[in-house]
Amino acid sequence: DPMSNELQPDLLTPAAAPEPRLSLIEMLRRKYPSPEWAFMEEVAPRTGGGTRYADAVAVGLWASRGHAVHGFELKASRSDWLRELKQPEKAEPIFRFCDFWVVVTEKGVVKDGELPPTWGLLERRGNGLVISKAPPKLQAQPVSREFFSSLMRRGHEQIEAIAARTYIEKLNQAHQDTAKRIAEAVAHATREHKEFKARVEKFTAETGIVF
Repeated sequence: DPMSNELQPDLLTPAAAPEPRLSLIEMLRRKYPSPEWAFMEEVAPRTGGGTRYADAVAVGLWASRGHAVHGFELKASRSDWLRELKQPEKAEPIFRFCDFWVVVTEKGVVKDGELPPTWGLLERRGNGLVISKAPPKLQAQPVSREFFSSLMRRGHEQIEAIAARTYIEKLNQAHQDTAKRIAEAVAHATREHKEFKARVEKFTAETGIVF
């Protein structure tokens, strides 16, 4: 029955390897990709250091969808989240510039009734993030020059890091390609040497002439 054959699993085709488990920041980066978004990690309210910062900030770049600023706090564990609840002022230096503020967590980290009313919640589902609570639109303050400078610094640092990583990946690939070509050349030369040696030995055996 052709129809039943279509329903049978292809036992000769190996199953695809499962996708590696992504971190919260990797999933968030995928959710806010370029060129629609400028996504920056560990953003401070100003340049020059300090202990207050957002784990990530995404800025919308398409005018047709608005230039909203989204701030994110990542909490991978229950204890990490409880510490955040005890320090509500920690988010304020960047929260005030954001149109939306969102906590990104593993499933079950945030319990019912714990989330501040002005915050949204994204939770892991497999290797994706789903909205458990949509963030309300905030009355964001105009972005200060200090915060703008901090965004530009983080963006520039990330561009440099991506360029360096890409260069290293290409260099490693070039080394691997060179090593492969050398190995193939050595194997080819070795094979030719063995074939030549075999012909010489055969000639010697047939003629008695020794080289």
